[in-house]
Amino acid sequence: MSECYSDPNNSRRLAIALNASIDELVFEERERKPEGELLMLFEGVCRLDQKEQQLIKELIESVMLKHDAKRYFKQDGAANLGG
Repeated sequence: MSECYSDPNNSRRLAIALNASIDELVFEERERKPEGELLMLFEGVCRLDQKEQQLIKELIESVMLKHDAKRYFKQDGAANLGG
């Protein structure tokens, strides 16, 4: 493997030198950003105080965990039915 990829600090230094985020260097312009209504909501969250932002973060994380659990148990249930 190239030394360039073995040290994550190289990516960090490159991003700093180019005044860009690592996401900007790696992903397409809209690849990692929410669209439409979600983008507006996320921008609004920036105006909330720290405690409210933490609550929003916890809510999103809990919904994502619920989604992952449903997907996992759906796959697990299908595997159990098949064999």
